[in-house]
Amino acid sequence: MPDWAWRCAFLFGSLVGFIGLILRLYISETPLFKEAVHMKATLNKPAAWLIQKHKLNFFCSFMFVAVISSVTYVGFAFVNVFLKSILKLPTDIALSYACFGTFLAMISVLSFGFIAEKIGTEKTVLVSTGLLIFFAIPIHFLLGTGYTLCIILALILLAIPTGGVCGPAPYFI
Repeated sequence: MPDWAWRCAFLFGSLVGFIGLILRLYISETPLFKEAVHMKATLNKPAAWLIQKHKLNFFCSFMFVAVISSVTYVGFAFVNVFLKSILKLPTDIALSYACFGTFLAMISVLSFGFIAEKIGTEKTVLVSTGLLIFFAIPIHFLLGTGYTLCIILALILLAIPTGGVCGPAPYFI
């Protein structure tokens, strides 16, 4: 890979940001928001009001995002670093495992989005979170063995419940 290749992501991000800016400039506000602004029904400190009036919902939302962030970090970043640094696997092999886990998680997220519609979002997230807690130690044990099949099994055990937590996330917004 050329030395300058890391800049491609920033160039792509700049393009996406520019497109977002253009869209934002030409999309009008909703009629409900325009009416609220006209009637001066907006809040001075909306974040403080949200925390004060909806403490439990705010806390649950915060924890939900924390779980998603933790799971995606472990699945996408930690596995790669662990395999390279601790198990001393070559970079290309470690990245191949990380890509495999990421691919499984993407399929799992899509699948669990549909499953959540059928059995319920709360049930899907609770069961998936329970599975992540239950499998946490076995996943690390399997990764630590260094055997190909064990690493693949660990990634499967991580990817499936990750999809169960992340897939229904849009339903909570």
